Amino acid sequence: MIGTDAPLLPHECRRLARRATIGLARTGGFGFATSGDIFLPSPPVSPQSATLPQTAPPPGPAAGLLRLDVLPDFTLDPLVIGAVEVVEESILTPWFAAVP
Repeated sequence: MIGTDAPLLPHECRRLARRATIGLARTGGFGFATSGDIFLPSPPVSPQSATLPQTAPPPGPAAGLLRLDVLPDFTLDPLVIGAVEVVEESILTPWFAAVP
């Protein structure tokens, strides 16, 4: 599971989840049809997408609107790199920690 506390929208969370296959490929895995390596995007795991403000809306023209702070799509590169590296690390660490 790839999780983050970055303020992401659901489509941005799915974009990160898809990068798990790159981490697998970097360890030498190919994801063959019989390998059992399956990556399914789950519902978004981000505080921004999980919680919305529970305050009353302000009176006037903005009534009923919510303000969300999210990262723009073009700033996601560091998160994408992190998602790839965390999957790669989670595969390699047990290999090197295993006792022969």
